[in-house]
Amino acid sequence: MLFRHYRLFFIERPYTTHRQKLRDCRCRIGKTLTFIMITTILVETLNWVLSIGMYLTIGRVILQVLVGNQKNAILEIFEIATNPIYNIVRKLTFGKINGLAFPFVVVLLLFICRVALSLFYRLVLN
Repeated sequence: MLFRHYRLFFIERPYTTHRQKLRDCRCRIGKTLTFIMITTILVETLNWVLSIGMYLTIGRVILQVLVGNQKNAILEIFEIATNPIYNIVRKLTFGKINGLAFPFVVVLLLFICRVALSLFYRLVLN
């Protein structure tokens, strides 16, 4: 009687070998690592884009202060590179901020976006 229960117990269980368990574990680990790698790449790329925009804005302000009202080829390159960022921030602030304070608002918003991005990244992975 005891032998029958012992046999039934093992027959009813699905047969898995160590290789099958290892393969299942690798699949789960592989999916998790893929998610982590994709998230890391996206966050790092977005962080680089935001930091480049922030430093280009700082460079534009410094060049405007140094050059003044004169048109310069380097200043035009900075204006072309930062005008999309300026347009987005103008839409976000409804055009109410003008003058010398506007580039500082742009830098502040880009910095806040970078900090929020890093906090989001830490929350997702931890």
